[in-house]
Amino acid sequence: MEMARTFPGIFNKGRGKRRFSATNVIPAKKIKPLEVSFYLLPKQYDKTPSEKEKLIHMQAGLGPRTAHLDESTTYEELCDALKVIYPKLRSITGGWLLYKSAGGWGSRKLSLVSPDDTGYTGRLLKSAGRAGQNLFIVPIQEELSTSPLHLTDEAFSSMAKATCQKCGVAVPLQLLKDHINSCLVIDVDGDQPDMDGCHPAEIKL
Repeated sequence: MEMARTFPGIFNKGRGKRRFSATNVIPAKKIKPLEVSFYLLPKQYDKTPSEKEKLIHMQAGLGPRTAHLDESTTYEELCDALKVIYPKLRSITGGWLLYKSAGGWGSRKLSLVSPDDTGYTGRLLKSAGRAGQNLFIVPIQEELSTSPLHLTDEAFSSMAKATCQKCGVAVPLQLLKDHINSCLVIDVDGDQPDMDGCHPAEIKL
């Protein structure tokens, strides 16, 4: 008992309240996924493109694409992600800006989404975008070609495809209907299809 009174810290363990509560481990917040719909335009537009223009853009490797980002995405990371889904952006040296469209149907006016001090970030994209609405990428000083690309081009590599029964070529679903209507390659004799003819038909405005 005398020793216990002299050295209470040693002999009285487990009695009474703890001086310091146990540290609670706070789990780290999960990074929220951010699915953003983009649309690469070949040049400056005042309004959203028409249905005919949309087809031309898709055939040229432009048009709508979806990027999976998160709120912590930096401007540099965004640029890298966009160059993957839009190979034509790799040739842009004069910069680009983002625009969004007003609500409603048909042709709608485009308005600038101003970048902040660090450029376009995941947090800014989340506040600027709306569900089902595209953010339009517009070159500032250059104009991108709208000539149709071959269906084997890198620009179509990540798109869902189906095989054309006329020529046997895998065609992006968004272009399949138009391709079938314009495809002149028919494998009647069981020969190999003429691959040179398998590319989107050029549509002139």
